[in-house]
Amino acid sequence: MESTREIGAMNLDPTETFQQQVFRSGRLNKEDKNTAQNPLPERIKSHKDPNLTAQIIRLNELTKMLSISRSCIYDWMNPRSPRHDPSFPKQIHLTGRTSGGAVGWRLESIVAWIESRS
Repeated sequence: MESTREIGAMNLDPTETFQQQVFRSGRLNKEDKNTAQNPLPERIKSHKDPNLTAQIIRLNELTKMLSISRSCIYDWMNPRSPRHDPSFPKQIHLTGRTSGGAVGWRLESIVAWIESRS
């Protein structure tokens, strides 16, 4: 079995991070890289980017993007938690299962949520 697979016109290597795959694909430049001064690259801030609407990010990528822990995200989603945030984007079930299956978040929803908080 090969270590890469082709989806669309982009080869994906399972050992690469999401950010490395995006930079390699050419959708972002090195100067767009996330920094403390610029938490989101300028191109990701644009909701008109057609690539942005189709992107689903998983929990691991979301925690890196927001620089927070997994438990914090689950607290924001849990209505019984004192840290519950009703404006936090809902997760999307990536399998047919409604519990215990793979989940992700729409990148455009996360970007909009970040912008609404700033």
